[in-house]
Amino acid sequence: MMLSTKSESDITSLAPSSPSRSPKRPVYYVQSPSRDSQDGDKSSSLQPSPMESPSHPSFGRHSRNSSASRFSGIFRSSSGRKGTRKRNDKGWPECNVILEEGKYDEFEDKGFVRRFQAFIALFSFVLLFTVFCLIIWGASRPFKAEITVKSLSMHNFYVGEGSDSTGVPTKMLTMNGSLKISVYNPATIFGIHLKIFSRKTLTSPDLLLNLTAYSQVPRNQNHSVSIFILFTLSLLLLISFFTTTTIAIASDLDTENGNDNDDVDNELDELLAIDQEEQEHEQDSQVDDADSKFSEAQVLSRAQRIVVELNSENWKKVTEGNEFVLVLGYAPWCPRSAELMPQFAEAATLLKELKCPILMAKLDADRYPKAAAALEIKGFPTLLFFVNGTAQAYTGGFSAQDIVVWARKKTGAPVMRTNTVNEAEEFLKKYQTFVLGMFKKFEGSDYEEFVKTAAADNEIQFVETSNFEVAKVLYPDIKSADHFLGIVKSEPDRYTGYEETFIMDKILQFLNYNKFPLVTKLTDINSASVHSSPIKLQVYVFAKADDLKSLLEPLEDIARNFKGKIMFTAVDIADEDLAKPFLTLFGLEESKNTVVTAFDNKAISKFLLESDLTPSNIEEFCSRLLHGTLTPYLKSQPIPDNTNANVQIVVGKTFDDLVLNSHKDVLLEVYTPWCVRCETTSKQIEKLAKHFKGLDNLVIAKIDASANEHPKLQVEEYPTLLFYPAGDKANPIKVSARSSSKNIAAFIKEQLKEKDQSPKDEQLKEKDQAPKDEL
Repeated sequence: MMLSTKSESDITSLAPSSPSRSPKRPVYYVQSPSRDSQDGDKSSSLQPSPMESPSHPSFGRHSRNSSASRFSGIFRSSSGRKGTRKRNDKGWPECNVILEEGKYDEFEDKGFVRRFQAFIALFSFVLLFTVFCLIIWGASRPFKAEITVKSLSMHNFYVGEGSDSTGVPTKMLTMNGSLKISVYNPATIFGIHLKIFSRKTLTSPDLLLNLTAYSQVPRNQNHSVSIFILFTLSLLLLISFFTTTTIAIASDLDTENGNDNDDVDNELDELLAIDQEEQEHEQDSQVDDADSKFSEAQVLSRAQRIVVELNSENWKKVTEGNEFVLVLGYAPWCPRSAELMPQFAEAATLLKELKCPILMAKLDADRYPKAAAALEIKGFPTLLFFVNGTAQAYTGGFSAQDIVVWARKKTGAPVMRTNTVNEAEEFLKKYQTFVLGMFKKFEGSDYEEFVKTAAADNEIQFVETSNFEVAKVLYPDIKSADHFLGIVKSEPDRYTGYEETFIMDKILQFLNYNKFPLVTKLTDINSASVHSSPIKLQVYVFAKADDLKSLLEPLEDIARNFKGKIMFTAVDIADEDLAKPFLTLFGLEESKNTVVTAFDNKAISKFLLESDLTPSNIEEFCSRLLHGTLTPYLKSQPIPDNTNANVQIVVGKTFDDLVLNSHKDVLLEVYTPWCVRCETTSKQIEKLAKHFKGLDNLVIAKIDASANEHPKLQVEEYPTLLFYPAGDKANPIKVSARSSSKNIAAFIKEQLKEKDQSPKDEQLKEKDQAPKDEL
């Protein structure tokens, strides 16, 4: 069988059963050997098909029947038809004719392949998505956070005066401490959000248990959390607890990650149970005492409130409707507020007993932010003193005694009077530091100067008496029975008498130089008064708490030799809030060992004892400080290697050699690592250094002002550009750091001194003519 094509003009006739022909359609036929042929191995000759096949008349989609047709028939000669070519007499042999436009088997194969590929793609997607979901499900399964209590310490345990939730005064128990825990997140992919809060088993409005913290714990990591605990409880509620068999106060930790934290709760319950067992025997002995105080608490509960609770509605009425008001602005989460609140409550009680005409009030600035903003409370804690509605700054101390003294002086009672020995003994129970004035009569110029001094001083309580026996109770070392003035303070050197004439300025100077102990331990409460001391020479000893105990006695012996001339202060080096600001000035913020430093607040200089810390070396250090022979300490980084540097690095130790004593012009950039704009300026300096490279009479340098100091380098902002001319290094020229590189380059060229023509001058001219795109 043979396949060939014929044009329509070559086909003479078709069998009657054949379908009608489509115009211009190419015809394909299959020719088989003729039955009329005598030679079975021969076939009729085939005529080649036309080269051009007319296009299909329709552009639509065709079915199989429309695109191809099969038929059989005997072709005859078309010689009788006009315009046709003459064919052989036998006519066309019998043939099978197929009309088609493509291979059907090929289309069917391709359709099957495509459907198979689509099925494979869908199956693969479903499989991969299922695997992915399984991975996410496995990774996001709830992991139990491993919580370990590292330490639980109580800082204060105080029973004092206060008021309950209704504002009625009562005895209050206040405890505060810190809890340190370690949280381990075993998850491999996700972190957890940690929320720590309190679960109170004692339901009472008088119970305040502040145990709140929020934190993020990264995946597969340990995370330490420090929590401050404030616990306040009225004595009435406390007594009811003492009468029961047990007291259960549980603080549970929960983590908001969908986990069950029963194990953590059990651990804390066990710790609390241990503490409870240790305290049970103490509670039994306290029950009797608590019962004896029950009646006292009942009396106090009926009394009028001492501390007024301010809010958004009453703050204006309270502050403007009373002559004297002292307001404490606090936040429940603030540790320093927690430390001050018991002192404030005790001071309120003492002032009430003394019938001081001042109203004590407090404002929760976290709960009433609008009232806090109106009162201009910006930090915590804040004390404000109002006189007829006008606010004044509080300048006193932060202990109960300091608050009482300050408030009494501001409300017109600068001096307390004691007439009997019993009154003197009660006075000694309340005050450790005070000034005694002994006068036969409360009149005369000396007495007037005494009262004026008491009104001018805001920190020390003044007491007066005309009874010599009373005076001896207050000041056993008193010698004069006529008139006497002396200061009493904590040990050692408890008593110091005043021996000069009674003049207010001299008395104030005497008090300022003698009101502190020989060695003052720096705390948050006394830091303001210590820093504002009129004694300009101050020695600070930074050491661990245990080391300070062993150093205290030899330090007191040394301080006694410089009494009134040098102030000695001891600082716990572990207290970063107090120690680190000082140690940073010496570049020793990471030091854990004992450090002895000194400050001359008049000359604004600091000093460091770099020899061995022996008593003799410390005393010599103080003697040289007093006589002004100590060399000030200046911070300096190690001397760097500037051999191949375009920009020379200057440190404190090389400032004189590279800048002040250099015979060259110096452009110096003064920067700090934390300065945002310094990075841009440093890039400009690098470009300028490359541009002017090769000039022997110019040095471009930079210095890190945070790590290096020099008395001749005093700048107020960063970055600062200073140009030191070769002939006048004492008067550097300040260049604007905001200038462009081209402007700074133009300034440098103006300042460079003219020299004779030299190869270097030629280089400068060539650089002037070169493009300045890099600048």
